[in-house]
Amino acid sequence: MALNWFTELPSGVITNFSVLEALFNQHFVAARKFRKMSIHLMACKQGEHESLREYIKRFNAESLEIPNLED
Repeated sequence: MALNWFTELPSGVITNFSVLEALFNQHFVAARKFRKMSIHLMACKQGEHESLREYIKRFNAESLEIPNLED
């Protein structure tokens, strides 16, 4: 997430480390909710006592929270 944020910064906005630190803190330290990406689905694992039906239901619910998810 940090790399995506960094690469999307406008060219020339970071003039020194203090500016980078301030921008980073402003973006990441605040209690903001980050949008999920398809990589988040990799962390969705079936629980030891979770049925396959429950897991698939939870996985599908997670996938609906990811904007523009491709099949």
